[in-house]
Amino acid sequence: MFAVTQEVLGLRQGNLALAKLNRPMSLNALTLNMCTILRSIYNKWDKDEKVKIVACEGVGPKSFCAGGDIKALLQSVKEKDMHSVSQFFKSEYDLVYQISRLTKPYVAILDGITMGGGAGLCVHGRFRIATENTLFSMPETALGLFPDVGAGYFLPRLQGQLGSYLALTGAHLKGVDVYYSGIATHYISSGLLRLLKQELAEANSDQVDSILDSFQKHVEDGYSLAPHLEEINKCFLGDNLEIILQQLENESEWTNLQANIIKRRCPVSCKLAVKILQDGLKMSLQKVLEMDYKLAMRCVKRNDFKEGVNATLINKGHLPAWDPAAYNDITIDMINEFFY
Repeated sequence: MFAVTQEVLGLRQGNLALAKLNRPMSLNALTLNMCTILRSIYNKWDKDEKVKIVACEGVGPKSFCAGGDIKALLQSVKEKDMHSVSQFFKSEYDLVYQISRLTKPYVAILDGITMGGGAGLCVHGRFRIATENTLFSMPETALGLFPDVGAGYFLPRLQGQLGSYLALTGAHLKGVDVYYSGIATHYISSGLLRLLKQELAEANSDQVDSILDSFQKHVEDGYSLAPHLEEINKCFLGDNLEIILQQLENESEWTNLQANIIKRRCPVSCKLAVKILQDGLKMSLQKVLEMDYKLAMRCVKRNDFKEGVNATLINKGHLPAWDPAAYNDITIDMINEFFY
């Protein structure tokens, strides 16, 4: 074990190079420094002939990565330090793209909370391991933001309309559901992770798939969304948020609950999410990340971002005053302005 920085630890064991996110008290939320260091060591490991496999996990029992450090980001916005904000998003999105382009097998171990930016550290890599401790979510529409880190690329490519459901509601998926949804490639008991890493340390690049398969847990628990997939595919279809809400309200008690959840989220964020997923289905990951940067820099300057972070992370009893507060007050031109 060696400390790349205090926030990122590195482990070289045989053929395995493992990055460990080391901010457990902050649920391993990403900082600019962490993104910069990860990019550097991933680049180094990808070129190192002695490294056959690159992996990433979080330190502590609770979290892989809870996303970007949103509180710090808001503070930078308040201080009008937009250079720091810009550098964070650029570095984070560059890291996401780099992970998608690694020549070595990349294994993300999602043994805990995996949200927002944490999703960006795993979903674009080759192997994603869920455990019974995994909790996955894209919570951005509650923060006055939008599903970023390439979500416009990977969410619409999930089965049916599952991506739209996750983007708009911020629903939490637990371990088995993360695997069944296709977000994780494998489901392995957390108690076996130490042994798994030992085997990967002795493996060659072309053996990773078979090793992970050998550790794959027989999933006895059912997919909790299975009873609702037909409703999700029917109601979340399309590019018009008002129609989606209307369909949800009229379908069943469960879908009506989803409509009420969406109505409490930032209206502009939800409108952006619908467009991003529609456009992203026709775009490369690189183009989606370029779009993400443009939108992120515009969203953080809006009052909705401050309202959302305050209500969700700081003063949790606070009801956000979204602006505009009604979906009908948001025109197509208002949304299009974010993209041009």
